[in-house]
Amino acid sequence: MMMRIPICTMKTNKEGVFAAVITAAGKSRRMKTSIKKEYLPLPGRETGVTVLSEALFKFLQSNLFSIIVITVPKTGIRKAAETVFFDTRIKKALQGSGTDLVFVHGGKERRASVFNALLKLEELSKKRAVTVSYVLVHDGARPFVSVNLIKAVCSGVKKRGAVIPGFGAVDTQKIAEPSGKIVTHLKRSAVYAVQTPQAFRFKELVEAHKKAALAKKVYTDDSEIYSEFIAPVFICEGEIENKKITFQGDL
Repeated sequence: MMMRIPICTMKTNKEGVFAAVITAAGKSRRMKTSIKKEYLPLPGRETGVTVLSEALFKFLQSNLFSIIVITVPKTGIRKAAETVFFDTRIKKALQGSGTDLVFVHGGKERRASVFNALLKLEELSKKRAVTVSYVLVHDGARPFVSVNLIKAVCSGVKKRGAVIPGFGAVDTQKIAEPSGKIVTHLKRSAVYAVQTPQAFRFKELVEAHKKAALAKKVYTDDSEIYSEFIAPVFICEGEIENKKITFQGDL
């Protein structure tokens, strides 16, 4: 089941087609609110602007994407669409943009949700006889992503094949056992706090996710899946402002 916005002409160029997956299927338990964090109004913005709609709007502003897939909870497609389009900027940005917006059900965990979105992208690209070359995966709870960062990640993936934004850790990092005993002292200069959007060659990421679906393992993000089954992933410069909304104080 899905809801779609009618498309114009799919964006293509000599460098291929870009697609994006925005994840918003989680339960937001750590927010401790009755409303999913992605659907919360964003303070300081116009009426109707939510965490999710702001993230989506940034991707639409970049004018780079042929298809954007948003993952949502099961039975939650209508609610997600209503939330997104309550932000009047979204409909205006989509009109004549050539971008196809699709909502799909997520899975029990993030990996499964992204996999569902990738399969939908694969299906849509076959129907339209257009090959998706690259895909960006972004947290719906990261509304402060900039258009410049999105464009930089798109540029990076064309050169490297797989890139994720990040910045050097400010605090010294340690690895500890459950008891609290420190077992590894990490070199701060080699530690990065990574973000989304994470970008990959599309076919390779689909292949990696198919293998990950059969593995009895929990993956933290798509870069871990890609690097385990396909090839190395590279860091590009992220933005400190591109924080993820996790707790109420983050708003």
